[in-house]
Amino acid sequence: AAKSNIMGSARSGFGGKNARSSPGMRYCNLCSKCFSANNFSSQHLQNKHRPGVPTSVNVNLLPSSPGKVLLNWVPPLDGESRLRITGFRVQFSIGGAHKWQSAVENTHSPLPAAFLDIPILGPTYTFVVAAINSAGIISSTSQPSAPLYMPASFSSPISSPSRIPTADTASLAGSETGQTIDLDASSQESVRVSPN
Repeated sequence: AAKSNIMGSARSGFGGKNARSSPGMRYCNLCSKCFSANNFSSQHLQNKHRPGVPTSVNVNLLPSSPGKVLLNWVPPLDGESRLRITGFRVQFSIGGAHKWQSAVENTHSPLPAAFLDIPILGPTYTFVVAAINSAGIISSTSQPSAPLYMPASFSSPISSPSRIPTADTASLAGSETGQTIDLDASSQESVRVSPN
């Protein structure tokens, strides 16, 4: 359904006179041009309208909620040739391995943050994020976050190799207006990370 906002059948005349005379083409509303229907989704949308990559992925321990972390990042700018960001995909790895597992397939929110429950304490976790736009196109993944050590017990001082600050609340910069968004961990739903 989302793709109908940016493309139409050339045969239907959605793109104007030139589009009607070119069967087998698709018209892109963002580019105001026709492209081959055979590779419209696989090449044109993926290359021209693929979301930018999120940056500055950061993790905050929430000591008042053992095993719970707040992940936040800087979202990509939409830009005039890119579609609106509608969600993000979050992946994680354990112990420095390069095997990425899914934490959240799609947050279904443009808010650049996610609360995660970490069921296995002790290992080191690393996270990456990708943006998803209104056409369902996924960006390349971000650079990994700094490693986060999940202490086996929160009764002792928290030790993190990346010196990540702890917080029960976090302030995020708004992606469009520059406003600050305050998130309170006690009022947010979290997603459980399930290592394979």
